[in-house]
Amino acid sequence: MHELYDVGYQSIKNSGVLIQLAEKMGAVVYDIRFSPKSSDPQWAGINLEITLGGRYIHLKELGNKNYKGGPIELVDQSAGLEAVYSELQNRPVILMCGCWDREKCHRKTAARLFELRYGVVSIPLTSPKIKEILGMVDPPEIKQDSLF
Repeated sequence: MHELYDVGYQSIKNSGVLIQLAEKMGAVVYDIRFSPKSSDPQWAGINLEITLGGRYIHLKELGNKNYKGGPIELVDQSAGLEAVYSELQNRPVILMCGCWDREKCHRKTAARLFELRYGVVSIPLTSPKIKEILGMVDPPEIKQDSLF
């Protein structure tokens, strides 16, 4: 089985970093936003689909029904978790949403549920981890992490 990662795109300055990560890791990006829309065109699902091609999948099942406020409630956690588990048999997976703060995000909830069900821990893609994967010393396109 391959590794599971997660990232909020607000912690990355441009989608080029995500594209580089997916290509270097041989990973697929599962967009787990309720809706793949964004006011920033580079993060709109349709544009990610164009730039990432077969490395991009919108997985609404792990989206938060209450993304506008209220308690986290995933659309269909069982179906979403099963889809990710199945993909992990073939290649690494990056769970992506828009949130800056993982601690308050449904992305952490999905990762925790995945760990409880399958025993696989998601690795947060923080700036140091991204630098390590991409072999970069100080990439200017990565913002300061808010995870600490």
